[in-house]
Amino acid sequence: MGLNQSVALLALVLVSAITFNRDKTVYLWDVMRIKGALSRGKFKPNCAVVIIELFERHGVITEENEMKYLEIVQRLHRRSPVATSAWERRNSVE
Repeated sequence: MGLNQSVALLALVLVSAITFNRDKTVYLWDVMRIKGALSRGKFKPNCAVVIIELFERHGVITEENEMKYLEIVQRLHRRSPVATSAWERRNSVE
């Protein structure tokens, strides 16, 4: 299985999990359809960030094909103002 097929499969699984509704309907979308839905704001923010992170890690979103790539990556990997681990709590500067 190639990289694009792997990403597509992971994205399909994510969309299946995210769009599972009361009717127990599962939607299997390809990467292009997911990208379109993301750009139209069709996902809850917490779900969208998981998909965007997956796309960034697997090269679906790159500097070459996304004008705001740097902004996207910076926002995905920003430091939290709240300590999120025991190490951060022990080493925080007050």
